[in-house]
Amino acid sequence: MKLLLNLFLLFSQGQSIEVSLLQFLDCYLQRAATTAQLADSWSSLLTLLRDCASLAPPTPFLALDLLGSLLQRVSIDKKDVKPAQEAVSKVPTI
Repeated sequence: MKLLLNLFLLFSQGQSIEVSLLQFLDCYLQRAATTAQLADSWSSLLTLLRDCASLAPPTPFLALDLLGSLLQRVSIDKKDVKPAQEAVSKVPTI
C-alpha cells in the first residue's frame, strides 16, 4: 500500500508517467524484490532498458540507474553482458 501511495505522490507532482513508473519500479526492486526475483526478471528489465533508451530524458537515465542498482544485487551470466552493453550504448549522451 505504501508503494502505491508513493506512485500516486510521484505522479501528482507533474512528472511524466514513464518517470513515475520507473521511480516506482526502482523503489519496489530495492525494497520488495528478492535476489532470485531479480535474476528471473533480468531479460524483462533489459527489454525495459532498451525501450527507455529512445524516450526523452530523464527516462533513459533513470533506467540506467535502475540497471546499476540491479547489477549491484545480482550477478548476470556472461552471455547477458553484451546485450546489456548494447542497450546502454543506445542511451543518448548529453
